[in-house]
Amino acid sequence: MNIVANIKRSLSIIAFAAASFAAPAHAELFQDFTVNQNGTSFTADKMVLGYQEILTVDSASTFKTSAFAAVPVFWGNEASLPVGTDFNVYAIFTANGQVIDNGGTFVGTSGSIQLYLDRGIRSTLTLPAVGGAAINVTNGETDLLLASTENFSFGSGSLRPGSITQANGDFSLTFNDLLLTTAGAAYFTSPAPFYQQLTIDGNFSSTQPINLNGTSSVISGAANVFFVPEPTAVALFGIALLGLGLSRRRRA
Repeated sequence: MNIVANIKRSLSIIAFAAASFAAPAHAELFQDFTVNQNGTSFTADKMVLGYQEILTVDSASTFKTSAFAAVPVFWGNEASLPVGTDFNVYAIFTANGQVIDNGGTFVGTSGSIQLYLDRGIRSTLTLPAVGGAAINVTNGETDLLLASTENFSFGSGSLRPGSITQANGDFSLTFNDLLLTTAGAAYFTSPAPFYQQLTIDGNFSSTQPINLNGTSSVISGAANVFFVPEPTAVALFGIALLGLGLSRRRRA
């Protein structure tokens, strides 16, 4: 088995194991989206990915992190059933933020995320030496950017290292202004225009206590990815429904 296959196999195990015992950091609205995978379309409402992350904390209690996630499993029917697997998509994420509670809580202040399609299924992803640095991608020359955003809206996480009865920690991230490329619109085919907000809820399946002295820590786990309307769009939709209800009430 080659290096890429080993990475994908291990990430698949991480994703299913972590997702099986740990709930998302907060409740989600399961919004449907359509994926065109190799000419076959199916409807899903979330993705579950295995990820690896390197986290670096400095003496000023700030952190930088770099992560990649791969081997998505698409879920549907209110996130209750797997509806498709795809080894071609991966995500790259970086963020900065503050560390509080002596390393027990992390609050993000900025970040970015990119989704890629590996057309050759041969790209190898490896972590850099320190958090905040670029993810190393080998054989990724033909990979296609599907979507990206640098509009980091919210992010927080907590650690419970050494726990044997629950996840070693969890996190929640929200990005706005997600922009699909032409290739992304051909992959995520509906709704059109596509959702502009991306939420990631995840768990740390394994981690050690974080040292606040510049030491870098490698963390692995599973992430649930949801695409949802922007809050403004949700509010406008609610106003429209309210107006429709009032109109019908007047007619009655």
